[in-house]
Amino acid sequence: ALNANPTYLGIMDTWDGLGTLKVEGCGDNYEIYIKLQDGRISDARFKTTGCGFGLAALELTLRCAIGKTLDEAENIPKEEVEKGIDGFPPARSHYLTEAQITLRNALNDARQKLASPSR
Repeated sequence: ALNANPTYLGIMDTWDGLGTLKVEGCGDNYEIYIKLQDGRISDARFKTTGCGFGLAALELTLRCAIGKTLDEAENIPKEEVEKGIDGFPPARSHYLTEAQITLRNALNDARQKLASPSR
């Protein structure tokens, strides 16, 4: 059901942070876009070339990140993300790690833009 109708699947025309990851083993590509409002993640989207496990991991990660500050989103425990589906099979738990790395890349991009003098 999670893969059938993901809320956050898609891309954004404008964003405050973009995180990408190319997964070494299988070659999947992940992208996470985030928008900020009042110091919190107000919206997010993802795009992936990966399988259902990757899609689920990205969707669940963004569900947990919405409404959080950059620091809070960076420190979301894997267990909090897994609650959305009662856990990932042990052989598939790396998808959560990869989704969280992609989110961290988006958070770091947003921090760099916020620190930029042109902003």
